[in-house]
Amino acid sequence: MDAKSGERVFISGGTGSFGAMSILIVKSLGFKISTSESSSNRDKVMRLGLDEFFDYRNQDYHEILHDVDYVLHTVGNRELEKEFKLLKNGGKLISLKGMPNPEFADRIGLGCFNKWYLSALEEVMIK
Repeated sequence: MDAKSGERVFISGGTGSFGAMSILIVKSLGFKISTSESSSNRDKVMRLGLDEFFDYRNQDYHEILHDVDYVLHTVGNRELEKEFKLLKNGGKLISLKGMPNPEFADRIGLGCFNKWYLSALEEVMIK
């Protein structure tokens, strides 16, 4: 990601196993971290070093949080559009839930039709 200490990161699913581990690692590298979870998990993630917590049942994080440098997307696709809106110009979103692409097809040895199909699908998803 070419990330630098002090930049802002939004981690979706901060109380899940990957999200919690990410909070610990990202915080140790000097980043400011936000997440959105239910209020019952607030204390758990705050102890991990979280800087900003949004209760998704009572707050629309995507209406409050802006100019985020990086989003680490770990939840379902219904949040993806909201998460893109968090990013500042030039910000990056890394998705663990992303769709396969033509490079993926190459790596696992899929044929030409599958590479073409994934390329066409990728074009549709980008728009």
